[in-house]
Amino acid sequence: ISSRHPLQWRPKVQKILDMKTPRYQHDYSMKKDLDPDKDRVKLKQLNRQLKRESKAAVRELRRDSDFLDQERFKEQSEKQARLRDERVKNFAWMEAEQATINQQVRKGQGLMKGGGSGVAKKPRVKR
Repeated sequence: ISSRHPLQWRPKVQKILDMKTPRYQHDYSMKKDLDPDKDRVKLKQLNRQLKRESKAAVRELRRDSDFLDQERFKEQSEKQARLRDERVKNFAWMEAEQATINQQVRKGQGLMKGGGSGVAKKPRVKR
């Protein structure tokens, strides 16, 4: 029992990183084409140009597609509006015809009978 010690916090051990001097070049350039092999430099440059051109082509195609889609939608909506106007005009004409027939039936005078679709027939004599 005499060998026991009271509980204590462990001492914090701080690990210190070794300082190293960085390696850098005084004549560093941000250019991508720093390569002693001129063919490889030219190939990289052409690949970058190809990638730029292909992205531009895709962008142009997307814009053309959007424009064509807008034009197609405009034409469809104009056609639908034209057909709707024609339908409304036809329904109005049919309603006017029906109204005329109904007025004639109401007047009577033997021209038309109820239902308004047929000419009035002579009354049958029942035997």
